[in-house]
Amino acid sequence: MSLSIEQGLHDTNRTPTLRLPFAQGLTALPEETISNSTPTGFFARIGTIRVLIAAMVIAVLPMVWLQDLEPVGWAVIPVYVAPGLTTFMVWGLLFDILMASVFRSAQPASECARYTTIIRLDGALILALLICWGPFFVALLSRP
Repeated sequence: MSLSIEQGLHDTNRTPTLRLPFAQGLTALPEETISNSTPTGFFARIGTIRVLIAAMVIAVLPMVWLQDLEPVGWAVIPVYVAPGLTTFMVWGLLFDILMASVFRSAQPASECARYTTIIRLDGALILALLICWGPFFVALLSRP
């Protein structure tokens, strides 16, 4: 397999073209088919990482009621891992709210609605974590 770069020696307006033997017949998308518009779906608007974080928060919420299990085997996850993840997620979501508000201040009005949605989602997730896990941490920290 050979690669060759074609460039005119005397033509300064020509850009180098990379010719790949396996890519014969493939063409690039026309410029008008590429869309730079704002995503329309809810999950696309908030982003993949935030969807995964929200799923992780939802998965951790019911684990607070499994704290009485003997920490053997899979029971280690709700007993030891979930409380640690909860604290990291609260701090991470608070940081995401901070960064979304900073980015929102620098965006045009059309983008502000996206960051407002992100801030509200993060706030709702933090509220759910505090409602479910708050009594657990209060009881844990008030032990002698």
